[in-house]
Amino acid sequence: MKSISFSRIAQVLSLMLIASFSTLSVAAQFVHGSVSERSWSGQYLFLKQVQGSKAFLIDSTMINEDLYFAFPKRSYEMGFYTLSKAPKNKVDIIINPTEEDVLLHFEDKYLASSMIVRGSDENFLLSNFKAVKDQTDRLVGQYEKKWDSATSEQRTSYQTKVDSIIAARDKFLVAAQKNHPNSFFNLYVKSLQEAQYFPATASSETEAQFKRNHYFDFTDFSDERLINSRVFTDRIRDFLKDEDCTPKTEQGFMSSLDYIMGEVSTGANDQVREFCLNYLLGQFNNYGPMFLFEYMVENYLLEESCSDLSVDEIYQRKAEQYKNLRPGNIAPNFVIADANGQFVDIAAAAAKSKGTVLFFWSSHCHFCKEQLPEFFKLFNQYWDKGLTVIAVSLDEQKAPWMQAVNSYNMTWTNVCDFNAWKSQAAQLYKIHKTPVYYLLSPEMEILAKPKVVSELKPAVDKLFEN
Repeated sequence: MKSISFSRIAQVLSLMLIASFSTLSVAAQFVHGSVSERSWSGQYLFLKQVQGSKAFLIDSTMINEDLYFAFPKRSYEMGFYTLSKAPKNKVDIIINPTEEDVLLHFEDKYLASSMIVRGSDENFLLSNFKAVKDQTDRLVGQYEKKWDSATSEQRTSYQTKVDSIIAARDKFLVAAQKNHPNSFFNLYVKSLQEAQYFPATASSETEAQFKRNHYFDFTDFSDERLINSRVFTDRIRDFLKDEDCTPKTEQGFMSSLDYIMGEVSTGANDQVREFCLNYLLGQFNNYGPMFLFEYMVENYLLEESCSDLSVDEIYQRKAEQYKNLRPGNIAPNFVIADANGQFVDIAAAAAKSKGTVLFFWSSHCHFCKEQLPEFFKLFNQYWDKGLTVIAVSLDEQKAPWMQAVNSYNMTWTNVCDFNAWKSQAAQLYKIHKTPVYYLLSPEMEILAKPKVVSELKPAVDKLFEN
């Protein structure tokens, strides 16, 4: 990528003022162009539609002996597409139904760095914006590297230059939004804006609180056209990765997911809501942690308000498994050895008790240890009245398990098969974190599935009222 000066930015801004968009929709779009790389004659280019973090193959075409390529004319949805030669050799383009012609040329074998737009205002704006953004990021990065070793005077100079660079970039964005209100590019650049923190007017919010509370101010969750871009997925992903927005704790992630889905729901667009839900389910299903997949299923897929949402079949199948583990269903049975090597049949043990608590834990789980004092208090209150506790350990080694059992004086039934998360019990009950509690009736009906002991106690109290 060639260097681009501030005079170049000014040129781009003036050209943007000239470009315009027709409001007349055309029947089909023509994506075509040429390449300079002679070795590409007879090879293929691929066109994929972008939808969030995924790209779906739309068509392919061969580069002919004259180094010209053309995809068949067709009606495309408005949004981002990728043109690729190989998985890592690709470039983003925009196709807009108001533009009949997308004419491109590639000067060398690297598509992203050599694209010249010869027809398409959308892509003219996009390519020049990328050049400006790349230049801005490069220069800001240079000053950031120098910052720690710089003097106070140098830092003042750097800050002035950075402010100037950012001002030029922002001027570019403002011009794009002002002069191209009907372009998809405009939808895209609007979403890149960030709310600015001003201490004098921030009331009692810290900068980190302001960032979290205003992170999605420019993300329009009501506009389903942005599904055909990376806007929604990138903003959600970055929000979850940003420690100012998402504390890296179990509760921090859950709180952020609630916040995100609240913002999405505020947009009141079912298509966008389905898209964002599928994205989050896919991320946690494919990359973990699985307890967040379970959280999304429990709170946003199985809830009645979301029951009409369409999600991928694989998530639906998994959701059914979680649905079967909700209160009112019959819990799955399993047989597992206790500390003395004697096998315990869970259903048989439950049948002898007025109520049974299945307590999934492990000796190395500090969250379990935090819950133990309150759990012991509940157990001591009801064990002589018929409450049974079966503590299912997800340990892999017997020594630390037994050490914890003896250290905490766990006098209830303790069982473990030393297969940790792959144990039959963990698989049957979809255990992805600890502690987890299930309150079971003598018939193995799930009476409660509380998250913490403070939620378990009211269910146990109710069970032993009579």
